[in-house]
Amino acid sequence: MNFVVIQASSVKSDSKVGLQPINNSRPNRGFSLKSLNLFFDFFAIVRIISRLATKESAAWIVMCLSLSACNSLFYQPTTFQYHTPDQFGLVYDDVSLPNSDGLVLHGWVMKSSQAQKKLGSFLFFHGNGENLSSHFLMVLWLVDAGYSVLIFDYPGYGKSSGKSSPASTVDAGILFNSWMLKNMQPPYFWYAHSLGGIVALRAAEKIQAGQRPKTMVIHGSFSSYKSMAKDVVSRSWVTWLLQPIAWLLVSNSEAPKDLTSLSPTRVVVFHGDRDPVVPSRFGERIFSELAEPKSWNLLIGTNHNSGFFLEKGKYRPLFLQNL
Repeated sequence: MNFVVIQASSVKSDSKVGLQPINNSRPNRGFSLKSLNLFFDFFAIVRIISRLATKESAAWIVMCLSLSACNSLFYQPTTFQYHTPDQFGLVYDDVSLPNSDGLVLHGWVMKSSQAQKKLGSFLFFHGNGENLSSHFLMVLWLVDAGYSVLIFDYPGYGKSSGKSSPASTVDAGILFNSWMLKNMQPPYFWYAHSLGGIVALRAAEKIQAGQRPKTMVIHGSFSSYKSMAKDVVSRSWVTWLLQPIAWLLVSNSEAPKDLTSLSPTRVVVFHGDRDPVVPSRFGERIFSELAEPKSWNLLIGTNHNSGFFLEKGKYRPLFLQNL
């Protein structure tokens, strides 16, 4: 068992991301953490709380809690294309896969240009907001490091048809993992952020051991839809009394059942101690439910998205060492 606490010597919201051009012809990747946070996911329910100043807010929340077992609160897809990997000097391919329901799901494969460094392949499970055309920014550095990365959209996100649910997101992960095993270079790894973490953990439980990756990285995530919904509504005095309703209406049918069953796959858990979206205790719970081999890494001074972008990627070596 590994227990690591990382101290950030200085944390600034405008710290530059350590994605620098390889040559003068390549676009500059020095955008700020502030702009990154506009791209990455925030739970829809947090946006709900921001509306509490209006008189209609309480009634609106009750209505949302009563619809579709609250599942829609976890999904905020868009179909807009924000960026493409070639804007950052990367080679990529489109992947379109039909699922068992007749829907077509979409993904991108980003390939390392450093042939001598082909270190393996990642499947990336992104968070609940926007789509892959913004979330791929989180994994550009892995491509620079020598890995190929397959990122995919859940149903209803980007170019993927259908509608997301706990079950459909898990099925999507399993589908793209099967494609990766047939078409990409081993060893295989999974990286899952935010909502993607609970999706990846459940997907890993449902597939055979031989189809699981060598290592799973879970970053800023949670293992219970019920607990996450209850926690968020507890953050405001207006919604505090709705905690029992959230617990009753949100389903854990596609949450992980027995994380010890993932052994001997190595699971590495990262979490920022300043994460306002998914508090670090949710990451601690995931770690406590896992069997060996596992690793817990609390990134002190980081929030929901900034873990591997502070100080030009100060914590990226730790990520790679844990694979």
